[in-house]
Amino acid sequence: GAAGGPVARIAGLAGRAPSLDLALDGPAEGAALSLRADAGPGLSAVLDGTIRAPDVTRLGADLTGRVDASGLLEAPLAALAGPLDIALRGGRMPDGAVDLAALRIAGRAGVVEASGRILPDGRSIDAEARIALAGSDVFAPLLADAPLGWSAIEATVKAEGPMAAPTIDVTLAPQGFSSTI
Repeated sequence: GAAGGPVARIAGLAGRAPSLDLALDGPAEGAALSLRADAGPGLSAVLDGTIRAPDVTRLGADLTGRVDASGLLEAPLAALAGPLDIALRGGRMPDGAVDLAALRIAGRAGVVEASGRILPDGRSIDAEARIALAGSDVFAPLLADAPLGWSAIEATVKAEGPMAAPTIDVTLAPQGFSSTI
């Protein structure tokens, strides 16, 4: 659409000229997906992969690409909002379980990887996330005068059990931690 046109106004992108190219080709059991979206500097997405929808109870996706939402935020957050490399593999299984086989998001702030499963009853979870944050210098504009620093932080978060009250296990491993306190 045109900058300031109806699509831009509806999407809240006044002054930008959004474009979208979406292609879905193939059978419901495995259709190739290609998405190219752009609304100017700091607002874009490029995704490729496969979508599976053999019926409404079994949906799945294998996607990789890059998303940039930095244009939606003000500094200093904008620098952490993109571009982000994304990979997703998951779906709803024939037994009704939701399976996140793999999710990976990587950007300037670090890397998040996750996998897990929500059981068919929708009331139980078994999931794990691994987080590797960049050094505190990347976050310096957000930490203005904070009396601490680190060279890296790694964390593992595991959740299992009933969704209403899962057991959550968090392991945090800072490296090169420093404090002026």
